[in-house]
Amino acid sequence: QAGKRLCRSLEWEAACRGPEGRRHSYGDTLTPGRCYTEGARSFDDRDLKPIGGFPDCTTPGGVRDLDGGVSEWVEEAHPGPAFPQDEGPAERPTHVLRGGTMWTARYGQDCLSRHWHSVGHRQEDDGFRCCSDPIP
Repeated sequence: QAGKRLCRSLEWEAACRGPEGRRHSYGDTLTPGRCYTEGARSFDDRDLKPIGGFPDCTTPGGVRDLDGGVSEWVEEAHPGPAFPQDEGPAERPTHVLRGGTMWTARYGQDCLSRHWHSVGHRQEDDGFRCCSDPIP
C-alpha cells in the first residue's frame, strides 16, 4: 500500500495491548473461540479467514484479529537462530513475526507472542499488517 510499511514490533504490541496492557487484544482473560485460534477451528479447517471474520476479536480501539489467524511479519530483524528451538547464531538473517496463529503453537496466542523465521522462509500461517506514520 502506498505510504505504508511493515509495522514495527512495538507498534504492533501497543495496538494489541493498548494503554491498559491487556494480555489479549480484547482483554486479559483468554476466551477460546473468540479469535481464529486453535479452539475456533476444526482439525481439518486449514483455511485462512478474512480480517473481521471474528468480530469479537477486536481491540477497544477497533483493530481486528491480532490474536490468531496468521502471525504477522514486523520490521525488526531477530539476531538469533532461525527458529526458536534452534541454538547458536543465525546462519541467515531472520525477521520477527508477532501474534498467534490458527494452529497449535508453543509460541502462544496473545499480545506478547513472537517468533521468527529466516528471511525468505514463509509458512502458510504467516502474513503482515501495514502501518503508516501520523500525518504531520
